[in-house]
Amino acid sequence: MVQIWGVNPGTTIANENKWLRIKSGDIVLFSANKRIFSSGIVTDKLHNKNLAKELWGMNDDNQTWEYIYFLKDINEQNIEITEFNQAVGYASNYVIQGFSVLDGEKSAKAIEDLGLIQNMIPLKIYQENLEKKIKHSRNITRQERLNRLGRSNKLPKIIQTMSNQYQRNPDVIVEVLLRANGNCEKCGNPASFMRASDGSPYLEVHHKIFLSEGGEDTVDNAIALCPNCHREVHFG
Repeated sequence: MVQIWGVNPGTTIANENKWLRIKSGDIVLFSANKRIFSSGIVTDKLHNKNLAKELWGMNDDNQTWEYIYFLKDINEQNIEITEFNQAVGYASNYVIQGFSVLDGEKSAKAIEDLGLIQNMIPLKIYQENLEKKIKHSRNITRQERLNRLGRSNKLPKIIQTMSNQYQRNPDVIVEVLLRANGNCEKCGNPASFMRASDGSPYLEVHHKIFLSEGGEDTVDNAIALCPNCHREVHFG
């Protein structure tokens, strides 16, 4: 079952800007009486004033909750607000009011420390948080790092991550690989190894304009890359 929630415009554009930051897969927390009592996962969002009026009417300021988002996997929670504040670095007496959107680092801390959604963490948030921890590790002394290694668990905790995937067109992939003819279309070198499954050259199909940035899943917007060049495009 999909649940629906909404946010009204408020007196400034702040609520709209926060709503624009919400993405499918984000985790939403609901609080009241100094406790977080429920959580859910965003599936989609919609700006529709007329629908909101039909669902919820108008408030005393003649506004409706027109910035709508849809939720699944609603779970009951019982978390004191002081626990939440400690996890995200707020003052212990901070009281959540209105509609707020946490940044990736605070979100990951809350999910990890409070065990939200059965330890299921959005993959992007997990990766961003790991990169920040790696950066911090580089900035401390080697002795500090060795001391931390001595205290750390040698067997890592298992967590669940979730991510949204684009439904790729297999015909685009095949056409791009045929065009490449076994050679990376960036560096020009032959594929460094063959697939064990079918003996074909291993190349990865990359979108020149990322799908996440509105790029099309077309042959013209795709290029076959060796793993090294593919990583360079994303991380170089």
